[in-house]
Formats: sequence, structure tokens, C-alpha cells
Amino acid sequence: MNRILFSILLVFTFEACKGLIYRQEKIPGKIGNVEGIKSAKVCAYNFLFLVSAGDASITEAKRVGEIDRIRSVEIEVSSFLFIFFRRHCLILTGD
Repeated sequence: MNRILFSILLVFTFEACKGLIYRQEKIPGKIGNVEGIKSAKVCAYNFLFLVSAGDASITEAKRVGEIDRIRSVEIEVSSFLFIFFRRHCLILTGD
């Protein structure tokens, strides 16, 4: 009986820790049906939750890509060893 409970607990623990070693996720956010002709990708980085660098804001992406009218916003998240390295990127398309 203890082995069964331990096995169930172990499965739930591993299920909750998805992406503990490596994680890459893309979250789309389309606005309308028309694709933009310009795009920009800006990223922010985090190391050990102690040092952060970069600007992944919509304002920065609009400036970098010289975009006036936003068509879509996508977010990419990548991490390695959960707290060691994390990258958040914002991909903006528009006119």
C-alpha cells in the first residue's frame, strides 16, 4: 500500500515539475486576420533570479521595428534548469 501511495505521489511531483530542466513555450496572440509586414523581437533575460537584463516591452518592440499599428503579439519563454537561466521574448508584428 505504501508503494502505491509513493508511486502516485512521485507521478504528481514529476507532473508538477514540467520544464524543470528545459522549457520552451510560445504563446500566440493574434489581433485580427491580417499579418503585418514589419516585425520585431525583443527579449529580457534572468539569471538565478538575481540578475535581470533586457527590455521585452511592447513599447521597445514598436521602437525597434518602427511599428505604428500592431497586428499580433506573441510571447516566447525559454528556461534552462528552472532558475539558472530564463528568457522572455516578445514578438510584435504590424505596419
